[in-house]
Amino acid sequence: MMAREVERLVLSRVEEILSNNKNVSHVSLVKIKRQELSYNIVAKLESEDAERKFIIKVSYNISEVSREDIIDLTVLSKITSAIPIIVGLKEGYEKLRDDVVYRRIGVVALSITAFKKVVEGQPLRLVKDRGIIKAKVQGERLRRKREILGLSLGDVARVLHVTRKTVYEYERGTFEASERTARLLIELFGEDVLEEVPLEPKLEHHSLFLQSRRVDSRELEEKYSLDNVTEAYKLKRSHAHIAVSSGKERYLIVPRREDTEEAMRVAEVLDAQTLINGN
Repeated sequence: MMAREVERLVLSRVEEILSNNKNVSHVSLVKIKRQELSYNIVAKLESEDAERKFIIKVSYNISEVSREDIIDLTVLSKITSAIPIIVGLKEGYEKLRDDVVYRRIGVVALSITAFKKVVEGQPLRLVKDRGIIKAKVQGERLRRKREILGLSLGDVARVLHVTRKTVYEYERGTFEASERTARLLIELFGEDVLEEVPLEPKLEHHSLFLQSRRVDSRELEEKYSLDNVTEAYKLKRSHAHIAVSSGKERYLIVPRREDTEEAMRVAEVLDAQTLINGN
């Protein structure tokens, strides 16, 4: 089966997962018609006590998602507070694991099953970043559980096959645990001694690229009659060509074309207003 056909199947599965989520009271979703954009679905999941927005890119191989797409996803996340997620099947030649959060240039990438877990509110605690699978330890919780069980630092160190100082640093929160050590910690103390992997993009991966995408605030304020523009960035593979933060308002500036209506629906899901041709 060709990669594009597989991506269509993955896209349908992602749409199904979002639409059939029983933990939310309302789902707003736009499935994008144009395949060349940096995202395929935008969605907002609303429940009684929370609201989550997602910008989703489907790719058979997450390693093939371009930097331009990643920067667009990061910009849209930064302006609209939506979570960008790549959903795929492989990283290079390896199949994506269902218990690991991957990162593609700072943006989270997940298998279909891992994505379903995230949508349903199940935490993922292992992350693969720059080729290494690891976990961040809840140091204070580890210390309390160790002391309740009457274990010394040395006792835990012997079980984990690490030094006493390493366990001490875990409890201080200064060392991350390898996958092997993380699994032993779970066996000893339970999953909650590991922190949940945050889904927000790592902006430090993109500081220079974001800077190159910045748009002059004063020019936008004059052209579009906006007040107090705090941030504005160019978009290259999106419906909008500029994303703007102005006070409490968010704007997507969209050129007039055939899919303007779809662009307006995307903006609505992301809690942004649409500006078309300066109007």
